[in-house]
Amino acid sequence: MLAIVLLGLVVGTARAEAADNLLVGIHDDAQVLGNSVEAFGALEQLRAQVVRVALRWDNVARKQPAKGNDPGDEAYDWDTYDRTVIAAAARNIEVVFTIWGTPGWANGGKNPAFAPKKASKLRAFAMAAARRYSGAYETVEYSVLPRVSRYTAWNEPNLHTFLRPQFKRVKVKGKKARFVKRSPKIYARICNAVVKGVHAASAESGFESQVACGVTAPGGTNRGDARRPSISPLPFLRGMKAAGARFDAYAHHPYPQSPHEKPTDRPKASSRISLGSIWRLLLELERLYGDDVPLWITEYGYQTNPPDDILGVSPKKQSQYLRLAYGIALANPRIEMLIWFLIEDERRVDSPTQGWQSGLKTADGKKKPAYKTFRKLPHP
Repeated sequence: MLAIVLLGLVVGTARAEAADNLLVGIHDDAQVLGNSVEAFGALEQLRAQVVRVALRWDNVARKQPAKGNDPGDEAYDWDTYDRTVIAAAARNIEVVFTIWGTPGWANGGKNPAFAPKKASKLRAFAMAAARRYSGAYETVEYSVLPRVSRYTAWNEPNLHTFLRPQFKRVKVKGKKARFVKRSPKIYARICNAVVKGVHAASAESGFESQVACGVTAPGGTNRGDARRPSISPLPFLRGMKAAGARFDAYAHHPYPQSPHEKPTDRPKASSRISLGSIWRLLLELERLYGDDVPLWITEYGYQTNPPDDILGVSPKKQSQYLRLAYGIALANPRIEMLIWFLIEDERRVDSPTQGWQSGLKTADGKKKPAYKTFRKLPHP
């Protein structure tokens, strides 16, 4: 009932403001980074305003730079990202960089999901990136590179896949060992490092930038003994706050819990934050950080059947649910961004149902009904 009341309060009065405020875009690194000419042609046809791109620290800095905050350090390889921002700027599409992935030299040779031993290394990289893409940095190959003014810190850090460890097993004398949450505190250091690095470079260049933290997955097990431990969004956010995380915006991925859940439905799991319960996240953000922190939806989508006959909806329903999701975002002026996951379905040779199937096109390039729906979404 509260969700309905909150939604009703903003629909009538905020629609014009939200229409000017809401950015609509796509996230599909496989297409954008692998075949930018064709992919950006599709983005232009889709009228995408933003494209989210994973800026992999471990790929750019395979070797440790002598001066981490210098984008011109010879250890850095920015070429893929230079070409991407140039292709985007040529079509008036804004890039949102997601900085994540720790190189082995910064975390003791561990998986990229482990945080750097020193947050200063990540802060230096974020500063180097923001300096390079300040709109004033000149290169021999490309002259002055376009500006990137929006960043997110990491990706889904409440999941074992992207940030480890999620929990720590603590022994208590005379009692059974228990698990305590670790990832919110670890992530707060990551968040603050990226924010400080980007803001420092922005201050030098005299342009405004925004960094979103959180970038949370919609649910979590909240169990340290799970095979892939994870923490649900609201406890994770509270842990971030307690650890001193500061940011300009909060990002979240409100995927549905099942293909039977419409964007307007409240998920069965009370701990899960999907679009149907996004008001709970907004209320918690307001309680912890005030009512002026915007929300970016940096990943969202529905898979289709065919080819996924387990987690997919029909192509027609995918189109309908895209329109519904847009309506929810449009109705709330706190939501500034809605990014759909995938231009084109992922293809896996060993099984047609592996990978993610939420593309606006099939793996063979055939346009689904949602392609036309996305292209016709009203925005400036």
